[in-house]
Amino acid sequence: MPWWWTVGSGLASLLGAHLALSWYPQAGFAQNPTGQFEWYLVKFAFTLSIPIALWQFLVLVVALRTDLSRWLLKLVFWLPVTSMGIVAMILPLWWWNATILLTLPFIAFIPLVPGVTALAILQSLILRGLLRYSSLWVAQTIVGVVLGAMVGLFIAITIPAPIELTWAFVTVVGMCWPQGLMLALNLPE
Repeated sequence: MPWWWTVGSGLASLLGAHLALSWYPQAGFAQNPTGQFEWYLVKFAFTLSIPIALWQFLVLVVALRTDLSRWLLKLVFWLPVTSMGIVAMILPLWWWNATILLTLPFIAFIPLVPGVTALAILQSLILRGLLRYSSLWVAQTIVGVVLGAMVGLFIAITIPAPIELTWAFVTVVGMCWPQGLMLALNLPE
């Protein structure tokens, strides 16, 4: 379960980032260094978020298949909550100067914190009753994103691949590995 959740979410983020870059290349990380808001940035973030939310929803449905009738109504909210939470997490990146983030990758998590906090709180509300320690979900998710964002930008700067792909993958894996462990410990067998 933890590996399905974590690696699958990371691969879904690669797919989402690839589609988003293909459809909205002008939203690339270094393409908007001045922080101007444009609607294609929302479309980019939304395109990135959909595969991640869909993958996590499917993993939860499979994991809860024996007790799905009890959880289905709550899980229906997983898709919009996760998608909008990831959009809220990503959009503030464009309000920061790309040169500053690339020069100081250890501060790369700062623009993500408000959005990931909202995302983690809403996800924990959906999972309340399923997880005995749902309040830890919030702290673990935030810490995972903070570490993932910093490590992801360091890696993205050093390897010859689009920054968005590498950073999305490492940040989402950072966010999802503690979530996957928590789900593995609490989901019914």
